[in-house]
Amino acid sequence: MTTAAQAALAAAAAAEIRAASAAVARAARLVEEAEGLVGVHGDDGWLGPARGAFDDACGRLRRAAGVEAHELRLLEGAIEAAL
Repeated sequence: MTTAAQAALAAAAAAEIRAASAAVARAARLVEEAEGLVGVHGDDGWLGPARGAFDDACGRLRRAAGVEAHELRLLEGAIEAAL
């Protein structure tokens, strides 16, 4: 393989790595945004006795989203380190 061909392959690989990193970063931002949307805002009384269970479920979802976002950020860092 010629040097030019090797350089072209390396450039293509770097472009794919950057695209993957951008996709992971976007996914992390979306998960972080979703984390902030979980729950009910406003009138606390409308769920009645189910409010506690609902809040607990929302808390679990927020924590899961936080973990997912953190893992995506770690993946983003690992991809960037490959460059």
